[in-house]
Amino acid sequence: IRAPTDRNLWAHIYEGDMSRMFTLQQQIASDVAVAAGRRRPAAARGQTIDPKAYEAYLKGLSARGLQQYEGFRRAVGYLEEAVAIQPDFAAAYAELAMVQVQFLFGGPYSPAQIIPKAEAAARKALELDDNQARAHRALGQILNLYYWRWEEGDKELERATSIGGLDEQAISASLRRRARYQEAIAAAERGRKFDP
Repeated sequence: IRAPTDRNLWAHIYEGDMSRMFTLQQQIASDVAVAAGRRRPAAARGQTIDPKAYEAYLKGLSARGLQQYEGFRRAVGYLEEAVAIQPDFAAAYAELAMVQVQFLFGGPYSPAQIIPKAEAAARKALELDDNQARAHRALGQILNLYYWRWEEGDKELERATSIGGLDEQAISASLRRRARYQEAIAAAERGRKFDP
């Protein structure tokens, strides 16, 4: 429903079993994004996810949502459990990379301890599924914040934006770090249109 006009933009009923829940959620998210005019449809991979891996993944997302060190630490444990149960779970690797990147901003770990793990998780996610926007974002942040490989990092952030549509703020931050303020403002404005 479009809130300002109270107009129904999209409605649909989906059915499926728990082992295909992740694929179903991806399809719903893609359909909603298309209906809202945000992006083109994503190709559904049709992957079957072990319910125990999916439960660990959801617990990881929930713990990550606390936005503090203890939550990130717990999230890493759950996400590592998810990929141990299902080693081809690309989205779990992508989230694992994103959570580990958060340790750059707080916690007892040095970047040298965290970055190799985060980079390995991001690259594994992309090896499994190159359409993982969160993995591209994590890799972009790693390349920018740790290696200072700005062009490569920005390409990853732009790829994340083309897939997920919500990473303009990360691009803006990267541009600000290099004193490219006009471009940073433009990227922030594009991001605000998607996520006011």
